[in-house]
Amino acid sequence: MLEVFYIDVFFLINFTVDILALYTALGVVHIHTGMSRLVLCSVLGAISAIIDVFISEYWVLRAINCVVSLLFLTIFIVKGASVIRRAKLLAVFLAVQMLLFSLVHICFSVLDNALSGLNIEITGVENRRALIFSILTLISIGVIKLIIMLFSDSLSEKSVRVTITIEDVSVEADALVDSGNLVRDPMNMNPVLFIKPSLAKRLVPECITDLTDIDLLDDDYRKRIRLIPVTRLGSTHIVTGVRADSVTVSNGKRQEEVSFTVGIDNEEGTYGGYEVLAPYAAMKNVF
Repeated sequence: MLEVFYIDVFFLINFTVDILALYTALGVVHIHTGMSRLVLCSVLGAISAIIDVFISEYWVLRAINCVVSLLFLTIFIVKGASVIRRAKLLAVFLAVQMLLFSLVHICFSVLDNALSGLNIEITGVENRRALIFSILTLISIGVIKLIIMLFSDSLSEKSVRVTITIEDVSVEADALVDSGNLVRDPMNMNPVLFIKPSLAKRLVPECITDLTDIDLLDDDYRKRIRLIPVTRLGSTHIVTGVRADSVTVSNGKRQEEVSFTVGIDNEEGTYGGYEVLAPYAAMKNVF
């Protein structure tokens, strides 16, 4: 029996699902990326789905195709994100995909039988099924977008995009917002924005990160250095800090410049996948 396969419809459905799933995952994990990267990854995901149809009899090739496409998506979708955050992004992306396709699959048989019993002139069974899949995909997209709008604030953690500038060097990163970060610079009482050494190496001279050979810096730069007492788990230790020229905070809707001292946190690990920890009290007007 000859089977009809509509590549254009199949591509459009998969492209739509991929771009929505990616957009949702980026929002939940709070990773920022460009529209060109979002569209390209969705296009390649749809192409991968089409390739999967033609190699459906060869499970090894299907597995390779799946792994390669997901690996490309995870690496290319954004620059500068940690492995943990990329893993979270991939997990949410796959979860949204499965939810969409599950909704389509559950409703398909009901609508297929309903439309087949009506006197609606749609040439061919395959044309009718393609139409049903398209309608269900659009409906599922609307449902998921509604759920995201209603519950995104309560389901996702708070984060902002920060741009830190010291001297002529600027770096951008996503920051986890923590209401428990109440540390202040004892010199000027500025709130402290904590960063990990991996980010500090791109922002300040290495001698500041290691707190060695400070005398090699010029006088103006040495005046920026702070020693910040931090109390953690009942004990107090000293963190090296640097007064920033400017810190711009953005949550996608609003953008504010906040005065911060940057503290270099040498503790192992990250802040839940983020390289920056920002105090909520200093930027609550940005939300």
